Amino acid sequence: MGAALARPDLEFVLLEGDGDLVMNLGSLLAIADAAPANLRVVVFNNGRYETGGGQPLASAGRTSRDRRRQTPGAT
Repeated sequence: MGAALARPDLEFVLLEGDGDLVMNLGSLLAIADAAPANLRVVVFNNGRYETGGGQPLASAGRTSRDRRRQTPGAT
């Protein structure tokens, strides 16, 4: 996010796993507060927390990967 705020002339994409996002939910608050228009966040739903050794998430297998929420401007 810091790079996106420092360089508003460039587009940035954050690639995030669902497990890492669950372990760092506060990052969503920071992104929402700063609201950089040049930052896109992509979350991969693989049901695991890979950074900590690949442990499965409690919700693993309980969510549908076929359903996607479309937001304005999403492609």
